[in-house]
Amino acid sequence: MTTRPARLPFIPLLIAQTLAIPALALGLCAALLVGGTAMFARHPASRGWAPSSQRPADVAGALASRGLRALVVTQACIGLSFGAIEVSVAAFCGRAGAASASGLILAVWGAASMAGGLMAARRGAAADPVARLAVLLGVMATADLLLVAAPSPAMLALAIAAAGAPIAPIMATVYALAGDVAREGTTTEAFTWLTTGIGAGLAAGSTLAGALVGAGAHAGFAVAAAAVAGAAVTVARSRARALRPAAAPC
Repeated sequence: MTTRPARLPFIPLLIAQTLAIPALALGLCAALLVGGTAMFARHPASRGWAPSSQRPADVAGALASRGLRALVVTQACIGLSFGAIEVSVAAFCGRAGAASASGLILAVWGAASMAGGLMAARRGAAADPVARLAVLLGVMATADLLLVAAPSPAMLALAIAAAGAPIAPIMATVYALAGDVAREGTTTEAFTWLTTGIGAGLAAGSTLAGALVGAGAHAGFAVAAAAVAGAAVTVARSRARALRPAAAPC
C-alpha cells in the first residue's frame, strides 16, 4: 500500500487563528493528528493490507536497497525545503508587517498541493515514474526560486502556489517507487525510512533557515530551492539502475 496522508490546505490557516492561545493550537494539532490516524487506520485499504512473511535476515533490512536509499535522500532534501519555507514565510511576513498573513500563505501552499494531486490523479500513472519524479522536482526547484524574488506577501502567495502544486504528485510518486524497489518483506520499514528522511530534513531545514533569516527571509527560500534541486539530481543519477524494480534485491 502506497498511501500517504495529504496536507489539508485549511490546516495552516486554522492553526494560525488559534496562535493567540498556544495551548489551544497544540491541542488542535494533537486532535487533528489523532483523528487523521484513526481515519487512516479504519480505511479498507489499511485494514485489508497484510505484510509479507519473507523478512530478510540481514541487519540492513530495507536500506539494503539502493533505490530506497536514493528515495530517503530525496525525501530528506524535500523535507529540508519544507522546513526552510515554513520558517522563511513567517519571517518574511513578520518583516513586511503582515505576520498574520503567514497562515494564509501556507494555506495557499497546501491548497496548491491538493490541486496538483487531483490533477495528477486524473492523468493516471506515468509510463516512466522515475522520469516524472525528476521533472516534478525540477519544476518545484524552479518554482521555489520565485519565492526568492517575491517582493511582497501578495506576490509570495502567488509564487508559493506554483511551488506547492508539484508536492502531492511528488509524494505519491516517491511512495509508489518505494513500494517497487523495497526488498521483499520490508515494505513497511521502507515507508518508515521515507518518513524518517523527510522528518530529518524538516528539522535541518527549519534550523538552517532560522539561522539565516537574520540576513533576510529570502536566504531561506534559496536554501529550499537548492535542496529540491539536490533531490532532482539524486533521482536523475539513480534513474538508470537503482530506481527500478529489479534493483530491489541489491
